[in-house]
Amino acid sequence: MSPAHPLGEFHATGHLGARVALLGAAALASLLGRLQLAWRDLETRTWWASNGRDVLLLFSVAAQSLALLGLGFALPAAILVAAQLTLLDVLVEVVLLRAHHVPTQTAAAVGLAVGFALVPALAPAQTFAVVDRFAQALLG
Repeated sequence: MSPAHPLGEFHATGHLGARVALLGAAALASLLGRLQLAWRDLETRTWWASNGRDVLLLFSVAAQSLALLGLGFALPAAILVAAQLTLLDVLVEVVLLRAHHVPTQTAAAVGLAVGFALVPALAPAQTFAVVDRFAQALLG
C-alpha cells in the first residue's frame, strides 16, 4: 500500500470463475441476510441470536471478499466492497422489501443482491478505481 493507493493495488485476473463466485456469494449473502433478520425476533428469547446474526453477516462479508480477491482486488478494498454489498443487501431487505410487504421477498432480495454484485463482477477495475479514489479522499 502506498499513499497513492491506500487500499492496495488492483491486479486484474479476468477469471470467469471469480465473477461467478462473486455472484454466488452475493446470492448466499442475501439468503443469510434473510436468516439473520429472522433471528432478530429471537433476540429477546435466546442468548445466541444476536451473536449468530453477527456471525452470519461476517460470513457474508468474508465470502464476498474471497471472490473479490479472485477478481484482483487487494484485501482492504475487497473487504470494503464486500461490506458495502452486504450493507446494501440488508438495507434493501429492511427498508424496501419488509416495509412494502413484497410477496416474493426472497427472490427479490436475491435478485437485487446479485444485481448489486454485477457492478464489481463485470467492471472490477472501474469499481476498484472508485473505491480507491474514495479512500484517497478520505485518508488524504
